[in-house]
Amino acid sequence: MIKTIFHYGGWERNYGDLAIQHGMMNQLIKLSKTSLNFIPIDLKQGTAITLDDINYMNLYGDMLIVGGGGMIMKGDGFDTVSGWQFNIDVELIKHIKIPIVIYAIGLNEFPHDSGLPERAYVHLRETMDRAKLISVRNSGTKKFLQNIGIFKKIRVIPDPAMFVDSYEISLPFSHKEYLIGINWAGDRYGKRFKDVKKSDQVKKIIDACMRLLKVKGGGKVVWIPHVSIYDLKTASDFKNIIGEGVFFDISGYYPHLYPEQYFYVPQIAGMYKKMDMVIAMRGHGNILSFGQGTRCIAYGDHKKVEFFTDEVNLPCLKSSCTEDELFNAMSILSDNKDYAKDTNQRFLNLHQESLEFNKKLLNLIGC
Repeated sequence: MIKTIFHYGGWERNYGDLAIQHGMMNQLIKLSKTSLNFIPIDLKQGTAITLDDINYMNLYGDMLIVGGGGMIMKGDGFDTVSGWQFNIDVELIKHIKIPIVIYAIGLNEFPHDSGLPERAYVHLRETMDRAKLISVRNSGTKKFLQNIGIFKKIRVIPDPAMFVDSYEISLPFSHKEYLIGINWAGDRYGKRFKDVKKSDQVKKIIDACMRLLKVKGGGKVVWIPHVSIYDLKTASDFKNIIGEGVFFDISGYYPHLYPEQYFYVPQIAGMYKKMDMVIAMRGHGNILSFGQGTRCIAYGDHKKVEFFTDEVNLPCLKSSCTEDELFNAMSILSDNKDYAKDTNQRFLNLHQESLEFNKKLLNLIGC
């Protein structure tokens, strides 16, 4: 027997969201005792779920999974009837008869943006009340939900992008060279940072990287675009300062990886795995690095980044940090001989938490 799961999330344009989809489906397929058929519903289309959609899901589906990802935010370039990214009228939720599972969602409010509209809090409470299982990807999100009056059991489980299978592709330089990956966040700069010029951010990160590469006897700064339509705009700034001999943009050498596609998620994960260290502005730049065992420094002011580093005990530097502070953090992390042992144990613990939740989820539909 095949069980059909409707899977609601952001499934385009973004290697973080695509990695969520890849990691979650792989975990559930491997664990399930019966075959699973996933039907994705892409929230980024900006259209609300209708009663016809619900009737279709009730007729042909066995479960609706909402998440994972940073869904507790306003519509990304569009408005939603709910006030957050589960785009369905609050009065229609009660018509969903198949089990609803909230899967590893996260608070994703930008630090310099207006907050959620009031209707989002009402909608979140109704959604969680109807859900059979609720999980969030960090303790910060759990506290947020509790603060708005949600008192059902909320489990904290890892973002499933952490468990993406990687496929390592070759790079055109020596394996002995020290590789620093850059995961830049090129969109919504003014909402991410305040009173810090982009050019100052670029210079600070470049100078810290070049200092570490000098200590390491040379190497490369590797640009790993996450959302290419935004992130590639800043690649030229790095290249112009660093020079082609040291700067390497994977989108130029591997153009088939962009625009972002689900098929290439393992290769992107493999790219993170090849790095000796990553400086990541985006949440999933950190999550993918950690999941692949790569040393990572989170950089920026976004709460979701801080929430993740708190969970896994990784360094997180604010945009107000100095070049010396960034370089010192990179040096300490690079020299930490216990990093692999410590993070591997954390990874195993997190994997077990994910496994236990997935078992409960599959048990709802007899898998």
